[in-house]
Amino acid sequence: MRIQRWLLATIMITLVLILAVAITTSQPLIHQFDTWGLHAAGAVTPARTSWARFITNFGEPVNMTITAIVVSLWIMWRRRPSWAATVAGAVLSTAIINRLFKAVIERPRPFVADPTLHALTHASGWSFPSGHASASAALVTVIIIYIWHWHRRPLPRTLVVILGVIYAATIMWSRVYLHVHFASDVLAGALEGIACAIIAREIVRWITIRGSQDAIVDAPDDQAS
Repeated sequence: MRIQRWLLATIMITLVLILAVAITTSQPLIHQFDTWGLHAAGAVTPARTSWARFITNFGEPVNMTITAIVVSLWIMWRRRPSWAATVAGAVLSTAIINRLFKAVIERPRPFVADPTLHALTHASGWSFPSGHASASAALVTVIIIYIWHWHRRPLPRTLVVILGVIYAATIMWSRVYLHVHFASDVLAGALEGIACAIIAREIVRWITIRGSQDAIVDAPDDQAS
């Protein structure tokens, strides 16, 4: 199972790198995908714009940080500090990697690349990958892994997966609809966030197990036995 998780994370990171190369080399398939994504997001209407602006606020860095802190505190209250560390590690690593990609790829946002598009909300900096998509995907993935680890009943698992996917997917949609990200940006962001969450959990798990083993080795003979 652990090998499968590492393999899944590796595949997702590889896909992000493939997308990055395709974007920097202006592959036609990327343009076609982004055009499809823009049309799939739907026509601009006042009601949709208001809804998209409301949804996209949940993915803002400040709001995501507050959400991550609340989730971490709840997990700490449940006396599972390693999982709180996983939340912190996933969100932090996602933010760092996201900034690195933006600095290297330097992809203009849709409303900059295409003058016919108008940004329907404020956005600055580079476009690839989407920070909103990566942060929400990372947080949702950690929560899903946590629930699947500690809850055996199918109902809580199913509800968390459905609600989590809807939450992240809606944020991704809002970024494309508001013309501040391409569809390939949010796809790469989601892949990055999921991969970071999986890797963060496996690293924290390894550190926790290693720490427990060291504690047993360092304990006095009467305690170790």
